[in-house]
Amino acid sequence: NFSSNGILRIDGNLEGKVICDWLIIGESAKVKGEFHVRGITVSGILTGNIHASELVEITEFGNISGEIKTKHMSIEDGGTFEGLSIMPDEPMELLESPRPAKKEKAAPLSK
Repeated sequence: NFSSNGILRIDGNLEGKVICDWLIIGESAKVKGEFHVRGITVSGILTGNIHASELVEITEFGNISGEIKTKHMSIEDGGTFEGLSIMPDEPMELLESPRPAKKEKAAPLSK
């Protein structure tokens, strides 16, 4: 399990639960688990459930298999999504709201 108040970038393999403000899944990443974020950009392979209070972005190299609950979603040409998407009308909140973070560079996470 991993929790962060800021931006988190994953470029390797990860399995577990992630709670953060914004999550970036790099092209070389393979992640599996549960993700509670404000927003997420997926360029690698993600398997699991995403609860994003604002946005899910799948780039041309991204692949998501699982359930997505978010207000907004975008999928670039070449990106893939297989699963269930839920897009509620009412505002969403993070599971555990992190405190506002100072602007900072993405912190790499390696395992």
